[in-house]
Amino acid sequence: MKPTCRAELFRFPRLLNGEGWPFEVNEKGVFHIAETTNRDGEAVQEYRFLSTPLHVEAVTQSGDGTGWGRLVCVLNALGQNRRVVLSAADISEGARGGVFKALADRGATIKTNRALREKLLDYLMEARPDRRLIVADRVGWHEETGAFVLPDASFGGDPSAPVIYAPQGGAGESHPYRVKGTLKDWKARVAEPCRGNS
Repeated sequence: MKPTCRAELFRFPRLLNGEGWPFEVNEKGVFHIAETTNRDGEAVQEYRFLSTPLHVEAVTQSGDGTGWGRLVCVLNALGQNRRVVLSAADISEGARGGVFKALADRGATIKTNRALREKLLDYLMEARPDRRLIVADRVGWHEETGAFVLPDASFGGDPSAPVIYAPQGGAGESHPYRVKGTLKDWKARVAEPCRGNS
C-alpha cells in the first residue's frame, strides 16, 4: 500500500468560495476587498492588506467528527512554507485563542489594527478549500480511520480524507523521528551481526 506523504498533501488549494468573496490571496499577502466610494461618488474596490501570504489548505477534523479546524500554510520572509493546524474554536476566539501568535511564530506578518485582524479571522473561518484532512495528535494506529500515522506519511485509511500527524499546536513540523544512516549501513551493522540468531 502506497503511503500518503506529507509533500503530496500540501499544495496551494483551490478555494470554493466563488464570486463576491471579499478576500484575495496572492504572493504579496492576504487582502480584504472593501467596496467603497471615491471622491466623485463612484464605487471602487479598496484592497486592505491583512497579512503576508496565508493559504488555507484544508479543512481538518479528528477522526470522530469533532475538533474541526483549518490547515494553514504561512509563507515566511525566507520563502519557507510553515504549516499549522488551527482549531475552529481557536479561530473563533481570535487573539485569545492564540491564532495570531501561532501564525506569527511561523513567520506571518499580521496587521495590528483590530478591525483588520477580525477580517483575517473571517478569511480563515470562511475559506472553503477543496481538501479535507483527518488530524491525528499522535503517531501509530489511528483507530477511527484504520490508518497508521507517522510524522511524514500515513498508510491506509480513506484516500479521500488522508490522515496527517499534527500534535497540539503544530502540524507535525517538529517531531522526534529522524532518518539516520542508510540501508547499507543497517545491513552491515545490524543485520549481518544477527545472522544465524533466529
